[in-house]
Amino acid sequence: MKKNVTKLEPPVYVISGGEILTIPFGHSETIQRPDPDGKFFPKTVMLSAKCKMCGSINVLWSDEVSQTETRERQMGAETTYEAKCENRCPTCNAEISLEVEVSKYADGWKFDNYNEESCKITEVKGFVDALEEFAKWSRDANRKADSSNEDD
Repeated sequence: MKKNVTKLEPPVYVISGGEILTIPFGHSETIQRPDPDGKFFPKTVMLSAKCKMCGSINVLWSDEVSQTETRERQMGAETTYEAKCENRCPTCNAEISLEVEVSKYADGWKFDNYNEESCKITEVKGFVDALEEFAKWSRDANRKADSSNEDD
């Protein structure tokens, strides 16, 4: 018997400090992420994409995330962020880039829009697990460095 499985579109990963938020594109509901102190601000946007020239899978990112719009709504402000993620394909050296737009309203985040220029957004199984592990290592290393500096 065949299972009915809803396939979500590939996600974008929004990173703030050591926290990673996974937001699938075109998801009918927002991804909930409470932010009572208002400190979660997208510092980095990352995703995986397939080069249109050679088909190689690449990681695209941007640490230049800009707030492009804020408007008041019923439950508070809705804020939109944009980033242009770029890289060179290591296989064919083609320039690849993708513009993405995410928005936050109340405690919900949405991956609103993207513009594929030279690649196709794609999901890589295990990508978010690797990001989470890297974030954990980074937090641990920062804690060790902080405690080492306190001992001096």
